[in-house]
Amino acid sequence: MGQREFRQAMINFSTGIDLQRYKEKYEHDIPKLLPFMTELIVVQPSDLSLQVLAIFESKEDINKTIELMNRWREESNFVGVLDTITLEGDVLFQLTQDGN
Repeated sequence: MGQREFRQAMINFSTGIDLQRYKEKYEHDIPKLLPFMTELIVVQPSDLSLQVLAIFESKEDINKTIELMNRWREESNFVGVLDTITLEGDVLFQLTQDGN
């Protein structure tokens, strides 16, 4: 197994309604669309933004996910997304309370 990969996206919306629509569709569709993730966390850090954090086992899994997500966004025709900021990198280490 290679280096695990981390990807984070901050999505900013123009209205709370746009955010809510995206969030509901994301919660419903993403578990079916993303079988390539090890872990997914979604946070709402402000009234008009969502932060998505994901861990993958490989860059290949990230690339497959990007393809699926791009198709999902096109088909969903979301409005009100102002911008998306993405960060990614190698997972150097990860600590959990249960030791995994």
